[in-house]
Amino acid sequence: MNYTKIIFLLLFIITGCYDGKHLSKWNPNFYNKKNEISILENIFRKLNLFSKKKYLENNYEENELFKRGLTYYFKSLNFDLDQNKTKEAIEVLNKFIKAYPNSSKLEEINEILNKLSKRLEKKDYYIANTYFFMKKYQSSLIYFQNFLNNFPKSNFKENVLYKICLITYKLSINKKENQKNKISNFIEAYYRYVKLYPNSPNIKKLKIFYEKLLK
Repeated sequence: MNYTKIIFLLLFIITGCYDGKHLSKWNPNFYNKKNEISILENIFRKLNLFSKKKYLENNYEENELFKRGLTYYFKSLNFDLDQNKTKEAIEVLNKFIKAYPNSSKLEEINEILNKLSKRLEKKDYYIANTYFFMKKYQSSLIYFQNFLNNFPKSNFKENVLYKICLITYKLSINKKENQKNKISNFIEAYYRYVKLYPNSPNIKKLKIFYEKLLK
């Protein structure tokens, strides 16, 4: 018996394709080209090497979904550029959390989602701020208001509310039409800011604007 036959016999026994009962009756001619394919098929069937079920049992789908989310994450660009990949990464990773709520990867995924959210947050703030410096106040106001709706706990919140006060003041003095409504928008923004940040040094400047509009 050559080494190849011995290896096949060992695999045959290990995988349960050969029960050992007829070992004493081993036929030297048993190993031949005709039986080789049959033996391999039995071995592969026992090892389940090509079974999709085996991969699923080893969290194949979970790993694939996780890798897809990471791929979008690494492909996402800087916050000041297009953020479609960032949004796709958030969508895929949220889908992962919903599908695998007990996964060991959740802590890592939540950290990634936090980074992606911060990236979108910076992007939205950047857009609103750009309009502000361009003196396109109406557009800036819309973006800042949407920003507060999307990121109510943002670190930029105080700055955003302050700039809303500045914008509504600018709008109230630049246009005659609907001036009463524009003044009331500033007053509402002013009171909101004062209530949330009573010790802010910005209040002094805003109070001057407030008093001017009330004259």
